[in-house]
Amino acid sequence: MMNIRVAEPADASAVVALLASAGQNLDDEQLDLKLPFPTLIASVDQVIVGVLEGRHQTEYHDRLGIRGHPWPQSWIYRIGVDPADRRLGVGRALVAEFARAAASEGSTFIAMLVDRDGDVESRLAFFASCGFRPLLPDSPQDAVGATVADVLACTSRSFPSGQAG
Repeated sequence: MMNIRVAEPADASAVVALLASAGQNLDDEQLDLKLPFPTLIASVDQVIVGVLEGRHQTEYHDRLGIRGHPWPQSWIYRIGVDPADRRLGVGRALVAEFARAAASEGSTFIAMLVDRDGDVESRLAFFASCGFRPLLPDSPQDAVGATVADVLACTSRSFPSGQAG
């Protein structure tokens, strides 16, 4: 069974290793596991298989002011799933848990910049399946966003808060 929880400082090395396996290279210094910068981790049998780093009650990049959704809102900084665990619902469960937390923090919108390394089309398809849409008409692969309600509706096939199976 998959469990989702907020990462702890002791998880840093495993999170960095997972992100490296997912094609995102950074070191412990670039990963902030302290509040108010929550990092969610998904684990199976106590092995970390997915990570989502984001922030609630924050401002978007100034190009992304969203009509009807004034700042501050929620922002996903990075998401990664172990390649061996992709297409098993790990990323969707992480996004759903982040959206639930965003709603509880009073956010109405979630945005993110899209990593343009590797298979961008698959990444954009995943985000679209979670309810995200391009935010910049002149650069549709640059940033995506969605209302919290849309993300929750699209990820409702996910599992109850904190666990998946």
